[in-house]
Amino acid sequence: MIKETLTLHAALATLKTLEGRIEKAIKDARENAFINAKKTNCDTVTNITVKDWAGSVEAKWQSLTDMMKRQAAIKKALLHKNATTTYTIGNETFSISDMLYFKQGGLLAKESLLLNLKNQLVYVNNYVETENNRVETQADQQMIAVYGSKEKAVAANEALGFRKAYIDANKMEVVNPIKIETKIEELEKEIFDFRTNVEGAIAYLNATTQIEIEY
Repeated sequence: MIKETLTLHAALATLKTLEGRIEKAIKDARENAFINAKKTNCDTVTNITVKDWAGSVEAKWQSLTDMMKRQAAIKKALLHKNATTTYTIGNETFSISDMLYFKQGGLLAKESLLLNLKNQLVYVNNYVETENNRVETQADQQMIAVYGSKEKAVAANEALGFRKAYIDANKMEVVNPIKIETKIEELEKEIFDFRTNVEGAIAYLNATTQIEIEY
């Protein structure tokens, strides 16, 4: 039984190395690494004695299974430690698993909502501005049609009153019950603060938190 103590950072780096080595060993296994054939009256396999070849195969097998046991032990210990180690950000306490979830995908919904709100704000504001410009143009056209040239002093006040009444009757306005600008600011701050704090917290915990494994 082998025992090891690793920081989370070292464990993650070790897992990455093991995954590459295990993948290579399994690939080698597909090329007759663990079983072969020979003539009955021949005492060699791949140009070496059967005894030496068998010893090599047994060593490869032992190495592969040891790596897989170590990999499984590290993964199990990491899962347990990530689920049970907590860190407080602001007024909320999160496990490492929670923070990894939010960092790797949990914030996607909020980021998607933020983008949606920004797009809605731009679209509606642009729509209202465009429509109101059109209404003003139409008001001018209607005023001229009814009262003649805008430059004429005759009935100027009446003409301008007509124009204003037309605009008031047809202009558009933004309906914004949730104060979308405020929601955008709140979401931007929440996402920025959480990402900044979480990345710092994960880096700190990875460097200072240890796991013990046996395999």
